[in-house]
Amino acid sequence: MKVRSIVWIFLLAAAVSWVPLHLRAGEILRVTPSTRHLVPKGKSIDAIDGDWIMKNDKVILVIGDAFFGREANMRVQSIQGAVIDFTTLSDNRDYLAAFFPQGFPAPDSRRNPAQFAHKIEVVKGQGREVVLRAVRNATDKVPYESVTTYTLRDGESFVRVHTKFTNTSDREVSFIFGDKLRIDMDIEKEASPIGKTNLAFMYNKWFGAAYAVYSKEGLLITEKPKLAVDPATGLLVGFQKAGPDVTLKPGQTLETNRLLLYGRDVAEIQRAVRIMEKSRVPLTTIRVADANNRPVAGAFVDVYNLNEEPVSFAITRDDGTTEIPLVPGEYKYYAFKVGHDSVSAGFSVAKKASQVPVTLAPRTSVKISVREQGVTGTLPVKVEFKGINGHPDPFLGSPKRAEGANNLYYSIVGDFEVACPPGEYEVSFSRGPEYEVVRQELVLRVGEQKTITAELKRSFSTPGWVIADLHNHSARSGDNDTETRSRVINLAGSGVEFAPATEHNRISTYTDEIKDLGLESYIASAAGIELTGPTGVDTGPNHQNAWPLTIQPGKQGSGAPPISADVYTQLKGLFEYDSDKTKFVQHNHPGLGISRLYFDGDEDGNLDEGLRTRDFTDAIELQNNVYDILEVTSDEAVNKRSPVFYWLQMLNQGFRIFGTMTSDNHIVGERGGLRLVYINTRHDSPPSIDPYELALNAKNGKMVMTNGPFLKAEVNGHLPGEVVKAGGKEVTLDLEARTNNVAQLDRIQVLVNGRQVKSLNFTREQHPQLFSKGGFRHSVPVTLTEDAHIIVVATGQNAPQNPRLTTPRRQVPPFAMTNPIFVDIDGNGFVPNKDTLGAPLPSGSTRPNR
Repeated sequence: MKVRSIVWIFLLAAAVSWVPLHLRAGEILRVTPSTRHLVPKGKSIDAIDGDWIMKNDKVILVIGDAFFGREANMRVQSIQGAVIDFTTLSDNRDYLAAFFPQGFPAPDSRRNPAQFAHKIEVVKGQGREVVLRAVRNATDKVPYESVTTYTLRDGESFVRVHTKFTNTSDREVSFIFGDKLRIDMDIEKEASPIGKTNLAFMYNKWFGAAYAVYSKEGLLITEKPKLAVDPATGLLVGFQKAGPDVTLKPGQTLETNRLLLYGRDVAEIQRAVRIMEKSRVPLTTIRVADANNRPVAGAFVDVYNLNEEPVSFAITRDDGTTEIPLVPGEYKYYAFKVGHDSVSAGFSVAKKASQVPVTLAPRTSVKISVREQGVTGTLPVKVEFKGINGHPDPFLGSPKRAEGANNLYYSIVGDFEVACPPGEYEVSFSRGPEYEVVRQELVLRVGEQKTITAELKRSFSTPGWVIADLHNHSARSGDNDTETRSRVINLAGSGVEFAPATEHNRISTYTDEIKDLGLESYIASAAGIELTGPTGVDTGPNHQNAWPLTIQPGKQGSGAPPISADVYTQLKGLFEYDSDKTKFVQHNHPGLGISRLYFDGDEDGNLDEGLRTRDFTDAIELQNNVYDILEVTSDEAVNKRSPVFYWLQMLNQGFRIFGTMTSDNHIVGERGGLRLVYINTRHDSPPSIDPYELALNAKNGKMVMTNGPFLKAEVNGHLPGEVVKAGGKEVTLDLEARTNNVAQLDRIQVLVNGRQVKSLNFTREQHPQLFSKGGFRHSVPVTLTEDAHIIVVATGQNAPQNPRLTTPRRQVPPFAMTNPIFVDIDGNGFVPNKDTLGAPLPSGSTRPNR
């Protein structure tokens, strides 16, 4: 297909020229410190200094700069010359991952470095029409030239895109003649079906954003998102007449024109196309009302053909209506809104405009009033609805938002209303481990609005300690879709008092969101990162967190250090970032990879220095593996193959690498608030938290891992991580454990050099006088025969099971574990005993299929 002049493009201009002639808003600007404020807002903003802003009076978009290695985030690479942000000026909320117009293959910039564009040229930078050109030169790997021209005209709410491909080589060149449109995550059904179409779209209903590629000449959808396989896939949009697979002879060219559009739903885009085409396709008005004929605003309306292929997606307006251009034929709608119900039915469309009435059940909801004694105004809270008496858990919304996430609802105000389907529920109100959980039963009938109240009471306080979650994610990471605002609400409602931002390969902080939400009294943050090794490369355990770090505004990843397939190189670079400042560096979820990291780097079965990262690491995530500790250290243990056992072996070899538990949350879900650490600090009020002091204390091991209970252990007044110069073989161990009303501890076990000490095993059955309803308190002398590290474990092995404490493997009890306290009995410095705990140090491959 060779396209030099396409008349329809000019006809479309006439159809949408509704802007007064005197208005001139078109402009192209480079992103710089003085223009950063012009970058659009939204969940998926990825612009940095050097990128290009194009705007007119209707829309604004950002084109990626042409430097080598330019990437939007961990999952969206090689964005040179691609559209990475796009929204209307009125909405100002970007949701686009990327639009790639330069043909494929386009090698991933990490696995096979390549560039989508080698230079960006401003053809016309101001006026009623602005034009920008992205040029990709032919290379040995990609032996054809591609030139994409973006055009914005005043009055048009779309981007005109023209691409010309030229085979500049002396041999035939084959490639995929098409675009890739990406709105990552949560996209499974809300996308164009495979096959021929003029409009290829992707849509996320929960955040009201749709993007589409339009061509009157026709498109061919050849690949849909495969969320189960790769959440970062998009629509591969080929051009019907020529491909998508094409071959160019030497000197041959190929051109195509299309439009890139944005809307709040697919129907809005389809209506715009209908106007542009001057189409006579009738508008079908779908009106959604309840059984009392009250309009239902914000209802999702999905329209399918008889082959169950998606035709359109819409959200109703305040009057309960939406208009969808539909060619005459037979269709089926699915309508849904939280708090109402879900209905479906077939309907017919004739040659004239028609109306389709849809009736949902009346709105069902519960008004909630939550108070904490002595507190007014802002109040973070987590509400959980559990189905009882045979009723299922209710669905309150996407797990990527706080106000309705599966069966959870997080709020930061005391009075709020939750739309909820009819049913019988146990409703739990909580605010982290230090508050009592209030539970009430609720019966909701169709159309009812009930009111329930709850008062949250603090179960205990922990002066000198803060509750921290050191690993979380939001949409900024690129591998998930959780809005950052919702992440902060989720953390605050879970009782977390400190949470550094740890987005993949991007230094950021939650501080601005905390301030905007008025949560400064409840939670603090720090600038941090999860540095994540190359996608698709066998790098082993190569994810590391660090905080606090310096944000470098305008730079890619806000100045993030480079990644590497070599774990040593990557971690060393992170360790040396801000080398003049204190920071905490944690190796994430190594699992059984502890063997390779620290004992057998080449996995040949012979012990060595591992990957030589020991000196760069303050802690490792032990996560759910902590629950193995009493099993793998018991006298009866046979299978000791567990990361927590390897960690004990590390401590006995002299490693000063401490343990953490973190949520590593990518959604707004139950995991939030159930894997935490308590960090010792002099500043235990969120407004006064000093991230550098917290980082120093975390580096020194002054942390306790927990899924709720607070556990404090001191040896001669010394905390975890510290060295006690005992001056003798006997020390005093002071123990204190506290829980709220839903957690019950029944065992406190002391480990000395990684081994359980029978005389230091305290159970509720054998020592009832030491346990109370809310915890445990005891002071006990400990006699040592050598230098030793002491770890204390608190658990509720025989406590009533809490269904909220679950792992993928099993239900788990209330649990807390200290980091080691080191005791030097003779004052000559702590000497590790080198005990391997009855098993060889780990070596050989711990990875599957090797």
